[in-house]
Amino acid sequence: MIKILISILICFATSKDLIMVGDFRIQEMSQVLMNVGFSDYYVYGVARKYVNTEKPVSYEGFSIDVMGMDQNSLYHLLSLGEPYEKLHEKLKKAKEGTSVIMNIGFQNLDRYNDIFVLYGKLADKYPKLNFYVIPLIGINDGNINSKTNTGIKDFNKNCEKRIEIVGFTNLHYKNILNNNDPSQIVVNNEVIDILDYSTDNFGFFKNGYIRIFKAMVEGL
Repeated sequence: MIKILISILICFATSKDLIMVGDFRIQEMSQVLMNVGFSDYYVYGVARKYVNTEKPVSYEGFSIDVMGMDQNSLYHLLSLGEPYEKLHEKLKKAKEGTSVIMNIGFQNLDRYNDIFVLYGKLADKYPKLNFYVIPLIGINDGNINSKTNTGIKDFNKNCEKRIEIVGFTNLHYKNILNNNDPSQIVVNNEVIDILDYSTDNFGFFKNGYIRIFKAMVEGL
């Protein structure tokens, strides 16, 4: 009994607060790794689905809140709507020093400016939180130099450059890629061809998401 109690206390003491904000891949990661289900929100009486944890879930020593949208509902996160309001509720309640991982855009490359403005406004509004933009991983369409993958490379490059130019103190570009190659990630100094773990071009098998998560949180 004492050993169990000590283990619980150790887990509590070492857990870290983390908020994950993203699109389809963050949705699927939270479902595959953390057993998070969909929630409903309503637009003019019509139910729409998104991932929104009502309370944090525990995974790999982290206490995690998740907000994940699909590509057709992104505008409800970027401006006004229940997802937008719920995200701000999470950030307002977050403890000082909480890490916020943000990974949006691989299905909405044409909305780069809107997505970046969201990142910047959140960092400005919540200066006591630490925001990390995670570069987009490519899609497995058989051609790393395809139009989509080239767009992903440009998206990542523009985010990194603009974060540096604007000079945020609490918004960082957390590069998990090997030489900015969106087909490879780095985990514990090991280069991984992450597209080998892809399922339907967009998502990943569980072992792929395990590696992506480890890359995202490494050093936090």
